[in-house]
Amino acid sequence: MTLSALAKSKSKSKSSFIRKIPGFRSGKPWKMVLASIGYFFLIIIIIALLVPSKQSSTGGTTTYNSNPPSLINEFVVLEKPSGDLQVQFSIAGVQGGYTYAEGDLTITITDNTGRDLYKHTKRITKSDFGTLTRTLTGAESYGYLDIISVYSIDKGYSNYGSAKLKIDTGEGVLTAENDFVSIPHYSDEEIEERLAARFRASAKEISMTRSCGDFQITLERAGFYTVQSYSGSEQMFRIDLAAKNADAQTADLYTYDAAIIQKGKQYKRDYGSEFDASDVHGGVTVNGYLLFDTPETLQGDMKIFIGKTYTEDYDEYECYFNIEYYLG
Repeated sequence: MTLSALAKSKSKSKSSFIRKIPGFRSGKPWKMVLASIGYFFLIIIIIALLVPSKQSSTGGTTTYNSNPPSLINEFVVLEKPSGDLQVQFSIAGVQGGYTYAEGDLTITITDNTGRDLYKHTKRITKSDFGTLTRTLTGAESYGYLDIISVYSIDKGYSNYGSAKLKIDTGEGVLTAENDFVSIPHYSDEEIEERLAARFRASAKEISMTRSCGDFQITLERAGFYTVQSYSGSEQMFRIDLAAKNADAQTADLYTYDAAIIQKGKQYKRDYGSEFDASDVHGGVTVNGYLLFDTPETLQGDMKIFIGKTYTEDYDEYECYFNIEYYLG
C-alpha cells in the first residue's frame, strides 16, 4: 500500500469515529458547534465534581464566599443570670453588609493581671452564623452566637477582665477585643489568702526580736508582695511583724511614719498596710504587716524604721531594725 493510500485510510477511519458521536452524525456544521459547546460544559461539571473541596488545617470544609470577610463588628460578651457568658459578633464583608467567616475561632478571656482564665479554639463554618437580636435595641443582624459555661472559666482577681477574639481563615486573620467583660472572681478574703501564701513561700525569714519601750517587736519575714486592685497589680516590699506589750499597762506603738531607709533614700509606709498596735493591753501580742512602695530591685543593707512608742513616764522610743536583704 502506498503512503497516499495509507493516509486516506486513516483519515477515513477518524472521520468514521467522529460521525458516531451524538451531534456529529449528520455532519451539519451548526449541529456540530452546539454539540461542542454542550460537551465543553459537561467536561467542566465533571472536573468540578471530581476535584475535592478545599480542606482546612482542622479537617473542615471551606465553602466559597462571594462576600469575603473584612473585619469583626459588634463583638459583645454578656453575662447571663446563670453566670454563663454569651459571646456574639458580626462580620463585615469586603463588599459591604454582613457576611460569615470560616476558619479557626479562638476566644481568650483574661483578668486585670493578664492571667488567662479561659482559652478555647474551635472550627466555625457558615452554618454557625445566623440571625442575631441585639439585647439593648432588639434590632436584628446577621452573625455568630455562642455560650461559654461559667464552670469552664477560672476565677480572676477582679470583677471584670477582657476578651480577645481571633479568626484564622487560612487566608488572613481577623481580631477583636472587648475590655469590659464580667468574669468569675475570688472574694477579697480568697485573694488575700492566695497572695499571702505566695508571699510566705518567697519571703526571707528574719525572725529578729528587739525591745522598744514597753514592746518586744519581732520582725518575722520580709520580701516583695503582690498588691491587687481593680486597676491591676503591683509589687511592694512587705514586712511581717509581731508586737507584744511586755508591760502591765496599756501601750501604743505608732507606725504611721514607718519607713525603709537605704542609701540616702526613704520609702514611707503605704496606706495598704495592715498593722494596728494602738491601745495594746499588757501581755497582748498583735500581728500584722507593713507595706512600702519601693523599687522592685531593692536589696542589700537597709534600716527599717517601725515607729515610735512612749512609756508611762512619756519617754520616747524609736523602734527600728537593721537587716540585710537580697533578691532570689
